[in-house]
Formats: sequence, structure tokens, C-alpha cells
Amino acid sequence: ALFYYYYFNQRIYSVFFQLGFYNMTGTNSADRILNVLELFTDKSTRWTAEEMIEKLGYTRPTMYRYLRSLRDVGLVSSIGNSGYSLGPRATEMDYLIAQSDPLVGQGLTQLKALTATYRCTALLVKWYGEKLLCVASDYSTPLPITSYPRGKPMPITRGAISRSIIAHLPRGQLLKRVERHFLNFKAIGLGTTKEDIVKSFQEIKRKKIATAREEITSGSMGIAHVVLDSNNFPLASICVTIVINPLSEKLLPNIINDVREKCEILTEELSES
Repeated sequence: ALFYYYYFNQRIYSVFFQLGFYNMTGTNSADRILNVLELFTDKSTRWTAEEMIEKLGYTRPTMYRYLRSLRDVGLVSSIGNSGYSLGPRATEMDYLIAQSDPLVGQGLTQLKALTATYRCTALLVKWYGEKLLCVASDYSTPLPITSYPRGKPMPITRGAISRSIIAHLPRGQLLKRVERHFLNFKAIGLGTTKEDIVKSFQEIKRKKIATAREEITSGSMGIAHVVLDSNNFPLASICVTIVINPLSEKLLPNIINDVREKCEILTEELSES
């Protein structure tokens, strides 16, 4: 389930070997330089060297040496007086991941089957760590009903996608999330106590379908089903997002069955790949 993370990091580590970071003594320099890349998020897309030094506690010579090496291989770019952003090599690596990840290739086929049947937006969202990332999408409406570009983190405590995945976590991990996000889960009506919220997730797991109304996008409903890996661990989720109206309410049972079917097909295909 951590294919994205490991694939991306393995490619970066190969660059680090070429740069000789693993021949240094003391703290693993590859891990330290990865900390620099971890600073870049959707909320913090640009950093100055001084901000990085303050955040990570590195010495100025060390920080500038790391930045120079990352810039030389295209993983960061300098943007004048504004500091640094991720570089073109990150874009290239994302393309390689999309080309090599069977989840994306086979999942997109299932998304297109859903959008060919319903006026909807279909999303394939991958789970890793504490993040939900959209890795593929398709839509059959003039504009997407809900739009999450590839790689943008999605809410972990709202929406059908989140619930479909969290419900299938091992019990210990489920309890940790309920403890950590209790107030958020309570606010969206999953229960008034932690025990009630756990029961809500158990019911979602039993039905294998999660639905949510207007939690992410006003006027829309999400219907999501988990995609499991070979160890029955949640790998991803397929979600159909539709506009709430009398027709969509009438079609809801069919949509639920189709989303379930497509996820079961994808789960089986991935187990054989």
C-alpha cells in the first residue's frame, strides 16, 4: 500500500548513492536530505534556505550543500529571491510512477466504466500513512462535480473515501484514528461516543460501502468502496460523486452495486499482477 512512497524514495536514494551521501559518517545524510524534501507540502510549496535552517536545525553550510545537490539533480529549483520549490525531476518521477503503478493503469479502466454509465466524477484515491491522495480521476459531466488533482491530499476525517478505508484498518489502527479524530467523527454524525463511532465503522466494513452527503462538495454525494491488497489491508478506494437529485437517488442502489463490482474486479486484478 506504500508503493508511491517506496517507489519515489528508492529513486531518490539511488541519486543519493551517486552523490556519495552514504559514504559519510554520522547520521545518515540521505535521511537528512529527505527531511528537506518532506518540507514541501500543498500548504508550504516554497521555502527559503533560512526558513529550512530554522525548521530543521541544520548548519548553514550543510543546508546549502544539500540544496546544491538537490538542485543539481533537479529535485529542487531555485526561484530567485523567493527561495526554493520542488524541481522538474519530481514531475518526471511522478510520470514514471503513473506509468508503472498497476493500481493507476487498471484502476483508470474501472473509473471510465463508471463514468460511461453515470453522470458523475469517479476518483481513485490511494492511502498511505495518514494521507489520502487522488491518483486518477475521470468525469462525464461538463465539469468535475468534485475536483482533486493527482497528488493533492484529501480530508482524512470527512467523506465516503475516508470512511471506506478507515473501516478496513486493523482494529488497533482503527481505534487510534477514532481516538485521534474523535471530535471530527462526532461532528459528521458517526456517533456521540468512541464506542458508537467504532460500531459505525464496523457497519461500513460489513456493508463494504460508505456514503457521504455534502461533506466534501455542496450538493453532492459520494459512494466509495475500498480496494484491498493481498493481505486484505486497505490500499485505495474508488468513489463515485454524483449531484443529489431525484434521479441520482433512484439510481443509488445501482451505483452502489457497480462501485462494489468495480472494486472487487480491481482487487482481484492487482492480486494477480
